[in-house]
Amino acid sequence: MTEHTPLELVQRVMAHEPGALDALYEQHVDGLYAFVFYRVGRRPRVAEDVVQDTFVAALERLELYDATRGS
Repeated sequence: MTEHTPLELVQRVMAHEPGALDALYEQHVDGLYAFVFYRVGRRPRVAEDVVQDTFVAALERLELYDATRGS
């Protein structure tokens, strides 16, 4: 699998390229889940809900992504 920068992935998702959303999700879901899991008391269902809500919120604001602020 080819790794893309976060900016490249955001641009590809915004251009509606096939597979771009899957790639964005796959590249970030494990790290986000690990980050959230311990902060919600190691509750898997809560962590899954937070991760899902986070991705939905991010997708609703893709046009605001600023690569200079970090990934």
